[in-house]
Amino acid sequence: MDFKRIELIFFCAFLSLNLFLLYTFRQSQVDQGPTSEIATAADIESRLKADKISFEGTFSAKIYDGYYLSAEATNFHDVVQDSYDKIENHRLSRTLPLASQITIDRQNLEKELTSFLIGDAPIVFGADYRLRELPSNEQNEIVLSQEFEGVPFNDETSELHFDVPDAEEKITLKGYTQTHLSEIQPLREKQEVVSENAAIKTLYMSNRIPSESKVVKTELAYTRLFTVRDKNVYIPAWFVWIETNKNNIQMERINAFTNSVISASIPEVKK
Repeated sequence: MDFKRIELIFFCAFLSLNLFLLYTFRQSQVDQGPTSEIATAADIESRLKADKISFEGTFSAKIYDGYYLSAEATNFHDVVQDSYDKIENHRLSRTLPLASQITIDRQNLEKELTSFLIGDAPIVFGADYRLRELPSNEQNEIVLSQEFEGVPFNDETSELHFDVPDAEEKITLKGYTQTHLSEIQPLREKQEVVSENAAIKTLYMSNRIPSESKVVKTELAYTRLFTVRDKNVYIPAWFVWIETNKNNIQMERINAFTNSVISASIPEVKK
């Protein structure tokens, strides 16, 4: 085995990672400079109300901590071999055998679903997931995700989905689709992240919150920043759901380290 070549590969990978992080940090500092100065000139909640932007309560100024994380997409081929499983692009789709299907009460969904997952449920890595409550008009899907030190992942690489009927009070779980992350570990020491209040200021000053809209919900969660050599890199981000009309809810993301808007695309570094 050529150990020098292995060392060179790892050196190039981590050099690429650090250069990318440095670039995104400096770029965000340039982008957000004027915005931060303008935003502090007036109380953000008063400005939202002046633009007829509604919200509940107040936006917290509490400072949290978070990490740069790395993780790998779990290879389900290594852990399941059932004929009724479908595995594609690190996503497992499974129809539960009749004997394994359960019926839960919609009113006690979280309690009964948690008991199901941590018990003898035929859910791969079921105990790793926690229930999420995404602000949406859709009622036909239950979504769960993994978490790290109490902060959830809000990313398609770490989700468990159950399809459910629209209006029934009793929900029968017949199947699911899931993605899962393995080898989750910090890349750096824990760092402070911006407050909910600061994230809202950035969105407002970046014209991402339209007039006469409604801020439905905010959440601090991990999101994928980029992929390098089959390893995903995640950062904490503020997710903000904005209702622009009765049938349209848009979701915005703010990098909680740099307080800058995150673009929709996920780059892949190939080095």
